[in-house]
Amino acid sequence: MRSFSRDNWLTPPYNRESFQQVQSLFPTARLRKGTAEPTAWGVDPLPIDHISFRGTDREQHTLPEFIAASQTDALLIMREGKLIFEQYGNGMQADSLHLINSISKTFTGMLAGILVGDGLLDPAAPLTDYVPDFAGTAMQGTTLDQALNMTGAVTFSEDYASPGDDFWIETAVLGWRPDLASKAGTTSLKRYAYSRTETDQPNGGHLHYRTLLTNVVAMAIEEATRTPVQELMEQRLWQKLKPEYDANIVLDAEGFPYCGAGISATARDLMRFGQMLLDDGMVDGEQVVPANWVQATRNGNERLRQLFAETDYAPMFDNGHYSNQTWASASEGLLVCIGIYGQTIYVHQPSGMVIVKLSTHPAPADDHAYANTFQAMRALVSGLTT
Repeated sequence: MRSFSRDNWLTPPYNRESFQQVQSLFPTARLRKGTAEPTAWGVDPLPIDHISFRGTDREQHTLPEFIAASQTDALLIMREGKLIFEQYGNGMQADSLHLINSISKTFTGMLAGILVGDGLLDPAAPLTDYVPDFAGTAMQGTTLDQALNMTGAVTFSEDYASPGDDFWIETAVLGWRPDLASKAGTTSLKRYAYSRTETDQPNGGHLHYRTLLTNVVAMAIEEATRTPVQELMEQRLWQKLKPEYDANIVLDAEGFPYCGAGISATARDLMRFGQMLLDDGMVDGEQVVPANWVQATRNGNERLRQLFAETDYAPMFDNGHYSNQTWASASEGLLVCIGIYGQTIYVHQPSGMVIVKLSTHPAPADDHAYANTFQAMRALVSGLTT
């Protein structure tokens, strides 16, 4: 008998079980794997026990110590197309689905890139070109590019430590926080977005990370294509990865997907997504995401780096930026997908390495836990390539 419910599923210790069974709690759409044979990779196991890093406590920690101490459910490491490490914990297995939270954003950003390549979306176009109902809301005047880069003007607080934050109220639209249902006032992500009328910055003026803007991008995608986003995600992106397993995405009461944080997938298939990013959008010789979109996401520009440097995120990555729903550093050759409670895909171009770590941290955003994760991954890159 499961111990978690809608009332406690986000809190420890219940999240250690619930994050692998989200589909039992909320309506979801399957992202079917399709009929293609899964992309294959070589296997070349390498030890990591000897690798250590200096943690935020200024002490040296070995990788096994880090894995045990950071609520790790899965850790996979790929180097130059070969799987060199795969370990599971907390009852998770290779075929287990796991909630990836805001890693879902990068899937949305890459789907947008596919449609830009098709000529169906224009990053410079205002969102109202695609969603006329945004007229008169805080999204009026915001371009698709500004939404993708988290620089739109809309007032929306994303402080995970605050129990009644705007972020949590938006999740209450989906039933994730039943205690906030009355504040959400709707069970529709679209109607919630239309209700946002206040702004707190100029469009393009500041990097301000807001899950609402991801969902707004998804709304533009759906209106531009007249196709449900989950169908596009399945057909144009998920199946193109040639995954081993189906994934799923949480839906609101109207069947619209929670693209900001609602995908669950296996660690192995997330590795395939990371490898696609490493290979500039290519999978088995097929260009899935336009190469120039992935490259632009990784390389950023001076304006995006300036905006990043002005935020509290600046210490995360050397000369970092945020672009197309993805964290990045051109100087480090990095693309990083991050989700609350400890989800990470770390794509290091210079070494040809992809690292997937799925976790269930007790708190959604523990700065020390993430800092240690990035230090551990840098140590892995260094220790396995020298």
